[in-house]
Amino acid sequence: MKNRLKKAMMIFLFLMLETLFSFAEIRGQASRAAEPTYLYKTTFVRAAPGKLLDLIALYKDRMAVVESAGDERPLWWRHTQGDQWDLMLLFPMGSYTEYYSSERISRRKKAADASPLSQKEFQERLNACSAWREDVFVMGPPLAAMKKASDGTAYYHIEIFVALPGKQEELYKEREMENAYQVGTGRPATLIFVRDQGAAWDLFTLGCYRDLKHWAESADVPKEKRDSAARQAGFKDPDAIGPYLRTLIDMHRDTMGAAILAGEPVTSPAHRIQGGGYAISPLALLRSDQIDGYLEVCDQEAMEWARRLAREEGIFAGFSSGANVAAAMQLLQGPCRGLTVAVIICDSGLKYLSTDLWP
Repeated sequence: MKNRLKKAMMIFLFLMLETLFSFAEIRGQASRAAEPTYLYKTTFVRAAPGKLLDLIALYKDRMAVVESAGDERPLWWRHTQGDQWDLMLLFPMGSYTEYYSSERISRRKKAADASPLSQKEFQERLNACSAWREDVFVMGPPLAAMKKASDGTAYYHIEIFVALPGKQEELYKEREMENAYQVGTGRPATLIFVRDQGAAWDLFTLGCYRDLKHWAESADVPKEKRDSAARQAGFKDPDAIGPYLRTLIDMHRDTMGAAILAGEPVTSPAHRIQGGGYAISPLALLRSDQIDGYLEVCDQEAMEWARRLAREEGIFAGFSSGANVAAAMQLLQGPCRGLTVAVIICDSGLKYLSTDLWP
């Protein structure tokens, strides 16, 4: 009896140690992904009305000057929904001493002077194309880690925070815990960037995904796995993540962005329309058993019907509403011909004034 009890205790201790080592490995992966040791300048830009494509082209053309000066090209993406900026650019700097050395400044001036636009002319055009700009200098992951995470990325999930007074450090730890949860469910850890100086934001995280489907795969993670990962990360359960976060923050911007490659935004039928909410099981209130089917709508259809709503019905709406009406028209021209289809006009057109929805 004593031998069996001793053997059972040894097995129990072995399993406990295995769990602890597994948890430590997960936390280590998340921590390494987020370690802020490298300086970046983050620039948010909102385009002037009707100038978004001109703004993208201006930055695209300027990339040659950046490379000619010996600087790293910025990573940049276009906002698709969730905040007031249109473009977000992440300029690698390394350190203030390195980036603002007299040699580097001289190289930038020389490259700008040799380009079609001088620095002054570039700034004048930038002013004409942008309605609002904001800079924040942040410490983030090493450049090599940043490049590795963004390689093949077409879709970004950006969360930007202002912490409550005295909660900055705890907010950073919460982001690390949530990274441990992400890794525990087989998801990529986000990259954490901490404010050094500039705009009011204390911290932002950057999630890098191949596409929208990759980002939404968390819906397919079994509940048991999500529960286990949450406990190992230090949360009571997955549903406790959001409420705990809200005890630490004064302001939160939850935004999606599409990568810009070769100067043009990556296109996808889903880029304009937001999915589920933050820190909950995606679309947790959705009763899938009551859904008869799904319809696909592309960006151009959504834009066309949003514009027709404004022009023909006097309803000033956005991409999501246009997509709903486009889907309704598919039904009316097909299986629901001669019937009435109800749709929800779920957003205002005001937040899209600087996009190509309203040229």
